[in-house]
Parts: sequence; structure tokens; C-alpha cells
Amino acid sequence: MGFPMARNLARSGISVRAWNRSRDKAEPLAKDGAQVCDSPAEAAEGASVILTMLAAADAVLDVVTGERGALVLGQLEGVQRAACPHCRPSASPPAATAAAGS
Repeated sequence: MGFPMARNLARSGISVRAWNRSRDKAEPLAKDGAQVCDSPAEAAEGASVILTMLAAADAVLDVVTGERGALVLGQLEGVQRAACPHCRPSASPPAATAAAGS
């Protein structure tokens, strides 16, 4: 779900910084104008809006609070976020809290 959304945003001229745990899955977005990043923090750097499409609660925690996550590096303050996990937020209260930026 995230790849097609990122592609459509990039093709429409919106600046997209994409990251995927498997970089090779994000690489094709470069031909559509997206910048492929090496970490969630790099993708979040300077963003005014962050969209996440993650498969599980542990992935949400890793991307937001992990060693190279955006929250750890202080990059979520004042940023609009839309978390679109493939799991229910209630599946993991810590993941829901992390996704909300609390």
C-alpha cells in the first residue's frame, strides 16, 4: 500500500523521501522522483508531514523509537503524522503511543 501511494505522490510533484526495511523495494521510487533514504530518521529529516505504512506493531516501534528512528532523533515535534499500520493500533499500546508521537 505504501509503495503505490509514494509513487503517486512523487509523480504528482510532491517531495517524497522514502525508506523501506528492504531498500531494494524502495529503489524503484527513485525513477519517479522520490529520494530513497537509508533510515527512518533520514526520511523524516526536515519533513512537515510523515506517512507510515508498516506491517506490524514491532515495525512501528522500530521506525519511531528504534536506534535510527525518527522520534529518538527528535524529528517528530511539530510534524503532522499519519500512521497507517497493517495492524490494529490496539494490538500494541506502545506502538500506538509511538505512532501518535506521545
